[in-house]
Amino acid sequence: MAHRKEGECSLDKNGRRATLKLMVDLKKVLFATVLFFFAGSLVFSILSLRKTESAKIFVKDKVSQHLVLHKVGIPRANSENEQVFWILKELISGPTGDRYERILDPNIEIRRVIVRKDIAYVSFDWKLIDSLYRNPTLVVRAITNSIMLNTRRIEGVKILVEGIEPVSTLGNVSLGNTFRKTKNSCDKILK
Repeated sequence: MAHRKEGECSLDKNGRRATLKLMVDLKKVLFATVLFFFAGSLVFSILSLRKTESAKIFVKDKVSQHLVLHKVGIPRANSENEQVFWILKELISGPTGDRYERILDPNIEIRRVIVRKDIAYVSFDWKLIDSLYRNPTLVVRAITNSIMLNTRRIEGVKILVEGIEPVSTLGNVSLGNTFRKTKNSCDKILK
């Protein structure tokens, strides 16, 4: 038998078993840790998902060429500003289905939404002007009535371009106006 120096150890069968047991225990701990973090991230992602709510937006019907209501899902908002923003995002992203036609350029950006008293001030980038040139009445009605239909307190919408009130008139639509809610505004729009 060889002499061992102090501090040296040799592995016998029991030592190898202990080493193997330690490795198996480490693997179990590692597996449990990974499983714990996976479960934690799964719970966090489920809890952080935004709940959605239903909204109705006005879109152009290909056959009748009139605005019709289209039901969409939007993230549940914490404020009216946020609710208006999500309604407009859905309107800009365009309708789903073959029956509907896009009336807004999908590259339009919403610069800002501010709700003061009962008026929603909505600022778009310059790309909105291109959509307005094609069909100003339908575009303005789709924007304003989609907002007013889905919000209780908003009675009017002011459309801004790059934060500035446009002074131009396109067709019979003056962008200098604040578009107000009227009785049966949905009925008037669909005709």
